[in-house]
Amino acid sequence: MITIEARYGAVEVTGHADYAPKGQDIICASVSILLYTLASALGEDVEDLKLDNGDSRITWRTTKRTNNVASVVNEGFRLLANSYPHYVSYAFRKQGVT
Repeated sequence: MITIEARYGAVEVTGHADYAPKGQDIICASVSILLYTLASALGEDVEDLKLDNGDSRITWRTTKRTNNVASVVNEGFRLLANSYPHYVSYAFRKQGVT
């Protein structure tokens, strides 16, 4: 299962969906493209970036713009978790990522 924990200024993603064989897993691909989109859209506001297979983290400076960018990507994560609850867990925490 992929676990996504988000908060203002950070997101951590761990695990694997195991929905399909490696290279064919649409859920893993969806989470990956959302992470890469977030990193790209945040640009120079990214403070820490780790995009590893099964273990990723992005932290950024919080501004009105970055909050808006993250909000859109978090909605994508939420939709994936709602559509594939056996493969993706999503939580938004108002305080630190656990």
